[in-house]
Amino acid sequence: MEARTGRSFVHGELIGLGVVLMSGLQGNAQARAIAFLDRCRVQWRPEQMGLDRATLHAVLTDLPRYVREAGLPHSILDEIELDGATVDRLLDPILALTPIDHD
Repeated sequence: MEARTGRSFVHGELIGLGVVLMSGLQGNAQARAIAFLDRCRVQWRPEQMGLDRATLHAVLTDLPRYVREAGLPHSILDEIELDGATVDRLLDPILALTPIDHD
């Protein structure tokens, strides 16, 4: 995300978004991850981090290549086709969530 946007992010917020997205991709307890992050007051939602759909889409579709080139450990990204339609199905419910005001 940082390489694509040229911005720095709060580490926990970006990791939180990744946990939510990857739990959805893997069919894990995504709602549980969301509830946990919200209880911890982590601002993981894309809108809270100033991330739009186009940026998220580009990062996610490029993620398998990035993981391979970086030599990262084997993961779900090595097992699936992360094409545009899959990314859209992954992003739709996340982007539809209303940000929680943690002020």
